[in-house]
Amino acid sequence: MKKFYTITFFLIGSFLSFSQTENNKANFQVSLSDLEMKNFEKDTTANAVVLYEYGNSFVNPHSFKLQTEEKHKIKILNKAGFKNAKISIHLYKKDNFNTETYKDINATTYNLENGKITTTNLDKKDIYKEEIDENNTLIKFTLPNLKEGSVITYSFTKTSPFMFNFYPWNFQSDIPKLYSEYNTSIPANWKYHIKLVGGKKLSTNENSVKKDCLRAGNGGVSSCFVSKYTMENIPAFIEEDYMTTKYNYLARIEYELESFAAFDGYRHDYTKSWKDVDKELKSKKTIGKQISKSIKVNEILPLNIQNESDLLKKAQAIYSYMQNNYTWNGEFRVFNDVSIKDLLKKRSGNATAINILLKIFLEESGINTQPILLSTRNNGFASKTIPVISEFNYFIVQASINNKTYLLDATDDYLTFGQLPYRCLNHYARLLDFENGSKWIDIPLNQSNIQYAVVLNLTNTDSIKGKAKSRRTGYHALKSRKSYFKNEDAYIEDIQNNFPYIEITNHKVTSKNKNSDNFIEEFDLEYENNLTSQNLYINPFIINFFDKNPFKLQERTYPIDFGYKSTFFYSFKINIPDNYELIEKPKNTNLILPNKEGQVLMSSVLLNNTLNITFKLNFNQALYPPEYYPYLKKLMSKVVEIQTNSFVVLRKK
Repeated sequence: MKKFYTITFFLIGSFLSFSQTENNKANFQVSLSDLEMKNFEKDTTANAVVLYEYGNSFVNPHSFKLQTEEKHKIKILNKAGFKNAKISIHLYKKDNFNTETYKDINATTYNLENGKITTTNLDKKDIYKEEIDENNTLIKFTLPNLKEGSVITYSFTKTSPFMFNFYPWNFQSDIPKLYSEYNTSIPANWKYHIKLVGGKKLSTNENSVKKDCLRAGNGGVSSCFVSKYTMENIPAFIEEDYMTTKYNYLARIEYELESFAAFDGYRHDYTKSWKDVDKELKSKKTIGKQISKSIKVNEILPLNIQNESDLLKKAQAIYSYMQNNYTWNGEFRVFNDVSIKDLLKKRSGNATAINILLKIFLEESGINTQPILLSTRNNGFASKTIPVISEFNYFIVQASINNKTYLLDATDDYLTFGQLPYRCLNHYARLLDFENGSKWIDIPLNQSNIQYAVVLNLTNTDSIKGKAKSRRTGYHALKSRKSYFKNEDAYIEDIQNNFPYIEITNHKVTSKNKNSDNFIEEFDLEYENNLTSQNLYINPFIINFFDKNPFKLQERTYPIDFGYKSTFFYSFKINIPDNYELIEKPKNTNLILPNKEGQVLMSSVLLNNTLNITFKLNFNQALYPPEYYPYLKKLMSKVVEIQTNSFVVLRKK
């Protein structure tokens, strides 16, 4: 989980700080030892390493704008590290009078040639602008004369009129850092909530008060809260499977404006209570006003749905009607461009419009519903500390039927009733109750299963034939349904390509439709004759749940987030004729995660000329803390080993 630490300016207690000697090691100057460095001992896979970086953000006493100075020194270890010499500075423009600017870009490449240090400076003409859109611009440049072993330095100053967004600082990136320092000076009339994200500890956390740091033309005087934060020996952040967005875990400092007090006594509170936010959302054009729209449901919904007396069946029918008659355009759009009128007219719209219309249909049909805001997995966790509405980017519906609640999203016609898209499985959401007040709710962690049963017969003529059946539920079923119902031929061809030594025939799917709550299939199969001398080798696994170990890092400092709990079950039975004898069978295995939070089990038993093999893999949690990583890594390594190296060896008598 993402960890937040509030850094309080008024408490200047114990803190860690560098001694003067240690501080001398971390500086912007390039030394001979920097250039002679061949690799980074703490991370031998690193292509580059930040030797030093410095930031200083303060309010300019003359322009009263936020000014940030940055300095960076990076060691390029090999050619793969050259990308770290491509620099971008982001500038935001609200209008012609409110825009961010830059100045004083200086960049130099240092090389060691024939025992001497040479320098190559960036030519100003090699700095260019890239217009992303009318509001966003990138200032870009690449350090010149790059070589393996180069050290680059660059610095610049950025000026912003937007005190609302005090400049954040990233201590961590995709390459390791030896030393990162951030200094701030914040006028007392600007109050921020400060978050240290990522769970890593500061090496230095110094805070003090500087009096009379800012003077206004009307005679107003403000003190400033001055802070110095440092981190050292920061590991690279490497993304891996089964995680939410990296911005949940990157070590950094962020600022959220709480209030502003002007010198003339005017005060504005930017941070509101949830009660205030609920009131605002209720009157907001894109949510509250759209939800409260009155629609003549009897002129839209078919009569069979209107006449359904069972509330659950009626809700399911309305949900299915939405899936089949309205198309999601791929956009989320929570707080803008949400129009039920346009959706009814065009039959296509963003996720918020589709789910608001679903809510209206349900509510008008006598089913109690509530709107829900959430942040998707790729968007990051919404802050629970204070309301930050901009952190929410998705809208779904809760329906309450017969004392049971269902979370609904009608953007995907493959979803079953009560199943959310995988993107929504981000642990918690905010239920909006405009009468009784909003509250946090947990996203349900539903179980998803895969079951395979394979039965083979080895005949006296050395042919191996049999049947395979499989059943998937939850998100495993959703994935298979999408693949099969979108292109049946391609789905079957893909199965055949995965098992080139097996001929598959008579494939059929017995699931009723594309949004059934499961996916059931069966097919006949015949193995190629693999008789070598007198021995016959058979790999019992006609399917690999995991082709490779997804966990490869030496250490993972962020959680393993599957999104849902899973069980994988595989049974294999082969009937052996009297003219064959069993020479070798897979070894029994039982590996259990700490606290019994998961298990891989493999057993093989010969009974009356029938070999029975059972494989089971359980993940009893959807979310595992980083401490489980080495155990999960070992478990997944064992899973891959079992699937690829398990053989049944039979000898012809």
